[in-house]
This record gives sequence, C-alpha cells and structure tokens, in this order.
Amino acid sequence: MPRHMKNEKLQGYPMKKMSDLLPENFYTEYWQNKPFVLKTAFTNSLSEISQILSSKNMQSLLISREVESKVVVVENKLQDFDYHWEEGPFNRSSLKAYNNQKSNFLVQKLNFHLPQLDEYFSFFDCIPNWARADIMLSLGVEGGSVGPHRDLYDVFILQIEGDRIWNFEKKKRYGEIHSKYEELEILSDFKIQQQIVLNPGDLLYIPPLVAHWGINKGSSTSLSFGFRRPDRKNLLRDLFDEFLETEKDQNRSRVHAAELADFLEYANPSKPNELSNNYLHAELRKLKEKVIKFERYLTENNIQNKIAEYLTGFQIEPLITEQEGQGRDLFRFKPGIKRIYFHNKKHYTVVLDGGTSLENLTLGAAKLLCDQDQFEIKHLKVLLNSEAAARNTMRTLWDENLIFSMVSNKA
Repeated sequence: MPRHMKNEKLQGYPMKKMSDLLPENFYTEYWQNKPFVLKTAFTNSLSEISQILSSKNMQSLLISREVESKVVVVENKLQDFDYHWEEGPFNRSSLKAYNNQKSNFLVQKLNFHLPQLDEYFSFFDCIPNWARADIMLSLGVEGGSVGPHRDLYDVFILQIEGDRIWNFEKKKRYGEIHSKYEELEILSDFKIQQQIVLNPGDLLYIPPLVAHWGINKGSSTSLSFGFRRPDRKNLLRDLFDEFLETEKDQNRSRVHAAELADFLEYANPSKPNELSNNYLHAELRKLKEKVIKFERYLTENNIQNKIAEYLTGFQIEPLITEQEGQGRDLFRFKPGIKRIYFHNKKHYTVVLDGGTSLENLTLGAAKLLCDQDQFEIKHLKVLLNSEAAARNTMRTLWDENLIFSMVSNKA
C-alpha cells in the first residue's frame, strides 16, 4: 500500500455541507424512512473525485490482494434475471473481458486505500463521525447491477460519472432473501414502486431496510458513503460482562464463595428432577437482585466514558500506516478513526477509537478534535491555553497511531 498521503495536500471540500442543502423536513419525513435526492450536491467536486478514481487507480485496486472486491454479472432470463459473481483480486485480461458483459464491480473500504476520499465524509456534517463506516465504489457498464437488496444502515450514494436508475419498494423489507443468491443478499419478488434517475453530482439517501435496485444507464461510477449504528444489545452485553468481572474483582478475597453464589442451586433433594414454583421464585428473586446491582453499577461508574468507548470502537480497522512527519504543523485523523466528547466535571473528555481518552480538555479543543478531520497544532495550542498540553495531546494521538502528518496548506 503506497503511503502517498504524507506529503500531499488534500483537495478542497465541497463548497457547501449537507446541513446547508437539506430541506427543513428531511429529518421528520425522510430520515430512516424513505429515499431522498439532493440534486447536484457535489457538482463542484466531481472533477477532483474523478481524478482520484482514475482508470489506473481503479485497475490497481481491482488486481490487488489487499483489496476486498467483487464483480456481479447479470444475464436476462425470460422474465427474470440471473446473477453470477466472482471475488477479487482480478487479472488485467479478465477486467477487459467483463466490459463486454452486463457487469458491475464493487470495491469495499475504498477510503482506506485512497485516503484522499475520506475528506468527503466531512460533507455529512449532520451525522456524528463515529457513525462513519466506509466508502464503497460501484463501477459498471450498461445494464450492470448487483440486484435488488436492502442494507441495515444509512447510505448516501454519490453519482460520479454516467447515470443510474434506482428502483424502490415503499415498504421496508426484513427478510425474503432469494435462496439462490444468499451471498449477494438479493431479495426475492421485488416490486418497483418508485423510480429515481441519478445524474453526475446527485446524492441519493437510502434508509435502512428500504429495498432498492440500481441499474447502470450506460457506463456508471458511484460512491456509497455508509453510516452504521452500533447494536444496543452488544453494548448492554459488554457492560454487563464488565460488571460481572468487577463484582468478581471486588470479592477476590472470598472468590470461591462469590463464584459459588452465582451458580443456580439444586432443587429439593427429595425430588431432584422437579422444577417447583418455589425454586423458580427464589431464583427469580436472586436474578432481580443482580439486575439491581447492575443498575447501581451503571449509576455509580462513569457510564459516559463506557458508552463513548463503545461508540468510537465500532469501526473497521484502518489499513493505512504512516511514519511521523517531523516539522509538520498540519495533521489529519486516519480513515475510520471515530471521536466523541462529553463534559466531565469541570473539563471535557474526548474518546477515540474505542478506548483512547484525552482528558482535561477545553470545550474548544474537544470540538476541534471531534468536529474537524484535520487540524493545525497552533490552533490546538490556543484552545488549550498551553503549549505543553497541546504537545502531550499530540503525542498521545501519535503514539496511538490515530493521526498522520500533512503539508500545511499555507503558501
């Protein structure tokens, strides 16, 4: 993987952010409910993105063993479609052969391989950075498609080149995967109830579980920005496991008694195989006592920090490594690094990457580190009112492999 980001300037952001373009009713009518299109949202940035998505770069990714990619080929079969697919990496000759078929290539985690693209996540300023998953590339020819399906997360699709026809069902789909195409998660019995045509620069929002089917109209290139939400059940499981470990640690001096107390007791010795009501009520009472202790544990401990660690730890691992840039003053968080901040007594705490904590920060410094993907050291010094504090903060970020250096945008 070339480490080309260290000495390169990033391209300019889109002139406006999503909050500047969304209608007032977006969150009440469309968000996680139904599709929505922002026409020409990225028009001013298309040439920059197209340069990053050059034919040379795309071919390099598709033949690389380090890249997760696949191709889906569609064949018309009377009133139905037949789908074939192949996992990458590919060779150059096969890439040319697929151009003569109704093919569509997909490249996952594109922003981890082309970090310049990660800056375009900043367009989505209404969505917390810890929700960012990755950017997926869709690259295909006339009639190419990956079939009707639905996602479990919020996705924004940016049309880069060519046009694409998007078909939708109005009701959310919770199952009904075609048995022949379980790996592709293609839906069975898809009914077209709404149709949208995306042109270059258009941005399409697709909510979770909304069934959709994109078909290329000529050669087509698009980027999908995925935003995932952590599972509340997993958070509860993690917290409860930690609570049980804490209980065990607190009772270390009498560990055997503590562990035995957590085992279910035997029933009536005279009727060892009977599950009596008295036995069930007694065990239920003990379980309730454990739940009450768990609730007290959440109240007495720093639950903010635990939730922050969980939110920022829900991510794909970065694929990029960089060496420290000496003498640099402009830094950027690596793709996939999530951040969140909260007020902690008199100061603010920032939690990054599921565990790294920066404490005793000012509100301004916390917002800088969480709201901005790139920043200059001099701004951090001003916001912390201390050069030493800024230096310690930067050292932590660097030692934890969360940032890399860039050339300053100053002339």
